[in-house]
Amino acid sequence: EGAQAAQAAPVQEGAQEEGAQQPTPATAPTQGGVNSPVNVTTTVDANTSLAKN
Repeated sequence: EGAQAAQAAPVQEGAQEEGAQQPTPATAPTQGGVNSPVNVTTTVDANTSLAKN
């Protein structure tokens, strides 16, 4: 158990340093609704593109 925990921690740290720092700030606020206007704009742009097609 102790060895497994020690192995899991470094993996999580590495993932947070490289991958989580960038995606998490973008994803968490988006899901939380803080950046809702950003999602709305993206959705509107996508719908506009589809409408033009």
